[in-house]
Amino acid sequence: ATAPTYTISGTVTIGGSGTPLSGVLLRGLPGAPMTNAAGFYSDTVPEGWTGTVIPFKVGYQFMPSERTYGPVYSDQLNQDYSTYTIELDHFEIDPIPPQAAGTTFPITITAKDSSGQLVTTYSDTNSLSDTTGTINPTTTGAFLNGVWMGNVTIFKAAPSVTITTAGAGRT
Repeated sequence: ATAPTYTISGTVTIGGSGTPLSGVLLRGLPGAPMTNAAGFYSDTVPEGWTGTVIPFKVGYQFMPSERTYGPVYSDQLNQDYSTYTIELDHFEIDPIPPQAAGTTFPITITAKDSSGQLVTTYSDTNSLSDTTGTINPTTTGAFLNGVWMGNVTIFKAAPSVTITTAGAGRT
């Protein structure tokens, strides 16, 4: 006799708008299904299956962030998720201790959303400027996973110099 199987399925939509989101991987399900163009996913599990399902797509957070099942003895339909996109809001530069003019020093810049979460999808290059107008270089390299670390030099001494970075229309 074949053991019964059950379906776990649902739809993933973009935060409240109801717009379907394709290409979401449902980690933890045996078949590792991805959502189709209609945002729908479905997988079959054996009777008594237990597990945790975590939706995943780069650049998105999901509500709920995961669902735990088990043991499964019936179809689990309408197991829906909604997303919210991590939007770039601003950049943060790690605190820099006082530096001597003309001395190279490291800085770290991180891309953040409005709630201060790291925007790991940010990979652009940014402009760099400072209140003395002498910073070098004047552009960053490409951000990696939302972070840029590099060395800069400011050639003019001044009290409380401010470094500013800008990218993707944000500072």
